[in-house]
Amino acid sequence: MPTTYTDQFFVIDPANPPPSGTSLTVQNYDFVDSDDNGFIQPGVGDTANGAEVTSVWIDDTITVTMGGSTVTITGVTFYLDGQPAIFTPSKAPPMSPTAPRCRWANWGRPVSPPAQ
Repeated sequence: MPTTYTDQFFVIDPANPPPSGTSLTVQNYDFVDSDDNGFIQPGVGDTANGAEVTSVWIDDTITVTMGGSTVTITGVTFYLDGQPAIFTPSKAPPMSPTAPRCRWANWGRPVSPPAQ
């Protein structure tokens, strides 16, 4: 039976970032692990925000200004069928203290966000 996880994202493709100074808004999306194997990966029907995951890039980085400080965030980028790429942190504090965090896994390597 598929398992659904909720996580927080920026809608951004680190390989093709928007211009400097562009505002990013934290989004909360659902993943569906369609084969319930503990991995969010392409080619098996797993989805994010209702769109099939077509590719996953682990250890991507983005540099943002948060709370007046410049911060580099390491995370995972998910490319989706028919939707923009989404980026979630894997090695940084949550992007928003009120956004949900979950334990999820992706593309053959478990990724656990830090505890809040």
